[in-house]
Amino acid sequence: MTRMATYQPYGRLPGGYYASQAPSLAATHSRAAEWYLFACLLFMVLEGVFASWAALRFETRGYVLVKITPYKLWPSIQYFYTVGLVIGIGILLQARSRGAPPVRGTWCILGVWAVGLGWTAYGVIQGTSSWLGDLRGLVLPSIVVVWMVSLGQMVRLPVVLNRIIAVTAWLAAFNTVRGIYHFATGGLPEDHPLAAQWRGDYMIVGVYCLLLARAFATRQRSPLLLGIFILGALAPLNKPAVAFFLIANVVVGLLAVYTGRRKRMVRIGNTVLVGIILLVLIPIAAKVVTSVNRGAGAEHLANRFLKYDRTASARDVSGGRFEMWQHCLKIWSESPIVGTGLGMKLVRDSSRGPIPLPIHNLYVQLLMQTGIAGCSILLLCGVSWLSGAVRTLSSESTAERYWPRLGMLGFVFALLAGSSYGDALPVRSVAFLFWSYVALDAGMQSQLVAQTSLSRATQYRRKYATTAHPRLT
Repeated sequence: MTRMATYQPYGRLPGGYYASQAPSLAATHSRAAEWYLFACLLFMVLEGVFASWAALRFETRGYVLVKITPYKLWPSIQYFYTVGLVIGIGILLQARSRGAPPVRGTWCILGVWAVGLGWTAYGVIQGTSSWLGDLRGLVLPSIVVVWMVSLGQMVRLPVVLNRIIAVTAWLAAFNTVRGIYHFATGGLPEDHPLAAQWRGDYMIVGVYCLLLARAFATRQRSPLLLGIFILGALAPLNKPAVAFFLIANVVVGLLAVYTGRRKRMVRIGNTVLVGIILLVLIPIAAKVVTSVNRGAGAEHLANRFLKYDRTASARDVSGGRFEMWQHCLKIWSESPIVGTGLGMKLVRDSSRGPIPLPIHNLYVQLLMQTGIAGCSILLLCGVSWLSGAVRTLSSESTAERYWPRLGMLGFVFALLAGSSYGDALPVRSVAFLFWSYVALDAGMQSQLVAQTSLSRATQYRRKYATTAHPRLT
């Protein structure tokens, strides 16, 4: 991380940082840090895309790191809690030695950790069975925020994100092939190398949000790349991923229109053009993937969403979600203030013993587990940070800073919206990407606020000097 490049504080800057700023906030970047961030993002995407192939091998076969670590930890957890943590602490110390701007929203992440750790301890005391799973899924991935915030201030983020877009495009093409192959051949076993899982689709959509944001804010509309990502997200026809993909398009579009108008980062003509491209590409992609093998994909999608493969009396479009939520709310009503503690799950009996059931609604789950007290703290932290993020995004004046933040916030908002009907956030690869985006955006927020404050202070000093010493004019 010692190889640093510092640009002059005035004029056009590579990477699109501030056009005028004091030397203390001059745009600096570390090439090593850029490649480290790229590797971290790629690591998350690869683990998600190849989750079906890796799951059985990592958890039950001869993967030596799984054998020597407790609880069958996945590679992302092993990395980010060991080597990645050491590197991250080094990045944090280096950023502090360089006098990086103070991080905004620190109290928000501290509030999340307080609720997570406090209610985990409460769950252990209450004897909940799945407290460790909730701790690993909901709390521990946020540890990347510690150093990702500083990392976001040390790199040219557009450069890194353009790299990850280019590499993920190949993975999206691979996802398209295996999705079509799945319906063309009548199905693949879950541990087959070509089998697709919704985790990988979520990761592709996470990078697609960046590509879509770039199309809205710049002239790089890249219809071919958009088509590849759309096919990659839709081809496996996984129910949660299809719904999340549609939500992500709406969220990024609305966020672009709302935040881009103040500084004219998103122009009406470009918005209309990108909208037309999407309205053409998405139906074409949907037609392609649903027409395979005489409509096998369309039949699969109808059965997943509308349950046409069941009798009318047994047809529950929610997939049992509403009944599950009613049970959770009933449990919550027994302890509405503090809840049951993390780890409380509904289970069903099987030949292998009780199996925890997914609740498919993060907010109902948290209400049941943390009660009104915990949910109030999380709500306060979330609303405070997200409102500040949207407000500062509206103040961005360069496209090179605007579109990365738009894409990352679009994914964050879409995942939070989708969590009302699914449970993707506790999945490790998705959680690490979510918290990485939160941290990187927080770092860029901090830069913007520090630069704005410095500019105002400089203007004030100049105004005061001019008033006190008229000859300076």
